Amino acid sequence: MRSVRHARTVPALIAAGLLITTVPACSSGSSGSGSGGTAKLKILVSPQPNAAPIYIAKQKGLFAKHGLDVRIMAGQSGSSIVAALQSGGANIGMVNYVTVFSGASHGLKLKFVAQSRVGQAGADGIFTRKGSAIRSMTALKGKKIGVPGTGSVADLVVDLRLAEAGVSPKDVEYVQVPVPNALSSLDNGQVDASWLTGTQESRAGTAGNPRIIDAWAGGAAGFPIAGWAGTDAWINGHRDTVAEFRSALKEASQLAEKDPELVRGTLPTFMHLSAAQAASIAIPTTWAVDNDPAAMKRVSDAMTRFGFLDKPIRPADVLTP
Repeated sequence: MRSVRHARTVPALIAAGLLITTVPACSSGSSGSGSGGTAKLKILVSPQPNAAPIYIAKQKGLFAKHGLDVRIMAGQSGSSIVAALQSGGANIGMVNYVTVFSGASHGLKLKFVAQSRVGQAGADGIFTRKGSAIRSMTALKGKKIGVPGTGSVADLVVDLRLAEAGVSPKDVEYVQVPVPNALSSLDNGQVDASWLTGTQESRAGTAGNPRIIDAWAGGAAGFPIAGWAGTDAWINGHRDTVAEFRSALKEASQLAEKDPELVRGTLPTFMHLSAAQAASIAIPTTWAVDNDPAAMKRVSDAMTRFGFLDKPIRPADVLTP
């Protein structure tokens, strides 16, 4: 029997147009030969620190070195990025694993070509308003929690963290709140607590909003969050381009790992941060690129446990070798 969570996730995917299974192998947005034998590539990213290697690879000429003419485009949500990948408006995009796994169970044909982000303690969390009596995970029982999207990696991880504290996910109410409104939703009383990330998290820390849950601590430490994905059809038709993208991304990721200041200097170019904010925001300490089947199993198992999936997804079904 499908859980309530699963029943809510599937209509959301359909409404967002994410369960289209017929995708053109090539369209106006697909990569093709550019001048000098280069391959054109459109990449959609979310404004998160883990996108920094893409910008570093562009700025340092690493994509050009690997024969890629890359256009980087900003995406605002996982669903919009998936829709762009399916329509051919983009070739590769940063997508969270939960969205793709949910869709894969209903025919969504996307595969990950590389990792992008894993959970790091101190980055992202559930905050409440100043003066709130909520000071622990157990105090969230019966409360409204704002998340960027229901049936998403945010509420999955909160489920996981709450379960560690003995709170059933059924005992909280998740409310979908757009990321730009996450902090204001606390102040206006729309929710009792809210998932904050990036600039919203930085502002909350400055304003003195208490953090109730460190998202990526406890059982969620190192939890896989997102990767770089494309459609089956596009990947199968552009194997060489995918290989060169991975190579350039690895080189940029190595630079990022060796030089955190390079990363911080890159953030204001795509995250609308001041230099001071970029200096204080949490950034990854490791920058893995290769797909990790064991990590994907961890996502699948958690989604099955908390009712996001009827049955586990095989890592091989969503990963490109």
